[in-house]
Amino acid sequence: MSIPQLAIAQSDRALTVVADSQSANTNTGVIVAEGNVTIRYPAEQVVGQSQKATYYTQEQRIVMEGNVDVVQGDNRLQAATVTYLLEKNTIEALPTAGGQVESVYVFPAEDESVAGAADDGGVQEGEDVGGDVTP
Repeated sequence: MSIPQLAIAQSDRALTVVADSQSANTNTGVIVAEGNVTIRYPAEQVVGQSQKATYYTQEQRIVMEGNVDVVQGDNRLQAATVTYLLEKNTIEALPTAGGQVESVYVFPAEDESVAGAADDGGVQEGEDVGGDVTP
């Protein structure tokens, strides 16, 4: 089945799934994608790739299986199975038997986090706030 690009709703909450094959059960709300699966979720800047992905729409849960690689910004997660809960924005990663899960987290540079903290709308040191202050 081919869906024309114009028919797809353009929304930052949209979840895009590309795979060799896909099937959907409208009674259960379960969508299964198999073979070279790529999932894009722009709302959280997440792109995941795997051999199989099952999307449980009613639970807002995605289970990716087989050589899973999930990237969010500069962060990366590699595992055999990854479960992503969309509403809770949580991920559980499991390795193959005897294997390990690998994660790479890139933290913001110190000057980036300090700059963000300084712009909190509060009074900065040495800033004149006006008004009469009587001890």
